[in-house]
Amino acid sequence: MYKDDYISAFGKLAPSEAWKAETLEKMHALERQQREGRAGFGGPADPVSAAAPAPASAGTPASADAPVPVSAGTGCAPTKNALAKKASAKNTTAQKPVPLAVHLRRAALPIAAMAMLAILPMTTLRGCGAGNNSDMALQMEGAAAGADSCAPADTAPAACDTAETMDVGAPDAPAGAPSGEASPRDSVTEESLYEAGSMENQDVPAPSPAEDGDGAFSAAGGDAPSRKKFPVTYGGKPFRALSADEITFATVCLAPPDTTLEIPDIEELAGLLQDVIVYSRDNSYTEYCGQGVIFTLTFADGAQTQVMAYNPFLVIDGVGYRTKYAPCEALNQYANDLLRSGEAVTVLEQPPVMTVIGTLDRMNHTTLQGGYSWQSKNADGTVADTEADSAHPLSCKAQLSPALEMENDRTLDLIFPQGAAPDEIVRVRCWSDADWGNTAAKGETVRVLGSAAGGGYAIEVKPGGYIYEVTARWDTAGGYGGTASYAFYVKGIA
Repeated sequence: MYKDDYISAFGKLAPSEAWKAETLEKMHALERQQREGRAGFGGPADPVSAAAPAPASAGTPASADAPVPVSAGTGCAPTKNALAKKASAKNTTAQKPVPLAVHLRRAALPIAAMAMLAILPMTTLRGCGAGNNSDMALQMEGAAAGADSCAPADTAPAACDTAETMDVGAPDAPAGAPSGEASPRDSVTEESLYEAGSMENQDVPAPSPAEDGDGAFSAAGGDAPSRKKFPVTYGGKPFRALSADEITFATVCLAPPDTTLEIPDIEELAGLLQDVIVYSRDNSYTEYCGQGVIFTLTFADGAQTQVMAYNPFLVIDGVGYRTKYAPCEALNQYANDLLRSGEAVTVLEQPPVMTVIGTLDRMNHTTLQGGYSWQSKNADGTVADTEADSAHPLSCKAQLSPALEMENDRTLDLIFPQGAAPDEIVRVRCWSDADWGNTAAKGETVRVLGSAAGGGYAIEVKPGGYIYEVTARWDTAGGYGGTASYAFYVKGIA
């Protein structure tokens, strides 16, 4: 239970100090009035009786002429019955009235207890993400499952009767719903921070893959494929029954650096996915920063599923869930190890983007994609060939202007995405900007520096304004590759 919730609930029921002081003053005044009233009707004004004669010494009988004690406030002597009652009262314990504040406190305790018991389930759900863009029905189902002693989060809930198959691409919660509350770093472990959703990744905004109307990722250039359905329950393992034999093709996209790789060992990937645990539904992952790794699984029936590991979230076909830290981190580590190994085939559905960077200014400048002849591999293993033509660079003045001005640099580095560098720079040509529009003008050959094995390519820049065209080649042994051209406009200032 949260401390603030306890203080709020108890503060509304417990009496204030001012109220208790005022009530006690009223009670004292009432007691004084009662004592004065008893004195006016023959009773003592104080528990100690008024002055009386000294008692006879021990063993000496009272004199018959001794005066009879007279009660204070009256002029007559008390009767024998009154004296007997008074003596009896001295031998018994006086019963004082219970103060009103005690009654109120006794009444408030059960009410406060019931209020705290009512608050406890809500605060528990809030700590699991009930305040986020979550499906409350899913959370209440998870809470009920926990009450029925279903399997814990660290084990597959195979015996749970509360599990049901859900379409994970169902409509999202309304945009702008409040996100979960962060727990203090100094009072919980790093893993619990991730599971509670309070530890943000850093540096790079969350990947934003294209989605269709119901939250599923759309296939580029065509209709979205059918989606595979998995049982999603609070604290459950949605892929616990996933078999590597069902998957015919799998890829992973790391963003950044926006590189897509083929999965060489599908059985290893299936084992990592089987360990993943999800909690409450939460689409606030778009508010976080960091690297996301997106696995695309293609099944024998043509259906596809996309799973993005993005701690503390797991996104299944566009729907985010809070997730257990360790299994999700294992997926991220697996993808990055694959990228660093350099052994996986880079998936290039089309020619990669090329940029140029000045050797001295280190500013990144874009280039214009030209024509290309390209080969790519389909999920079923077949190959698709694409041919694309483009206008001559001298006909693209509007697209290439303004020129990149270089005052001190004499070389330009040719930059490609990580893992997508060409195997060869076939040629580099340039034309003077005096030839704009003259596609028959003869181009000059430009010297190329470096190599693919040597860490990249660079070209020498000529003084004055020139339009450059770079033609690069990628081997097709992995199923992806071809040739492509790029153009850019540079003014070298002497």
